[in-house]
Amino acid sequence: YRVRQADGYAEFDFFFPLPSWARRRLAVVGEELRPENSLMSFRVPVNQAYAERTFLRDYLYFESEE
Repeated sequence: YRVRQADGYAEFDFFFPLPSWARRRLAVVGEELRPENSLMSFRVPVNQAYAERTFLRDYLYFESEE
């Protein structure tokens, strides 16, 4: 996945399906966006980005492109 910064938000772009429970968490913390050049995208407040990256790493073993 990749993370982009945009107007006080972090946009998470995923290129593969997420488990439904992970998708729901990201939708609750932020909002699901219409994806552009990815399978699915979510926007979360920038102050929540670190926590969500940690969640993705610890529970799903995901690492971002960076």
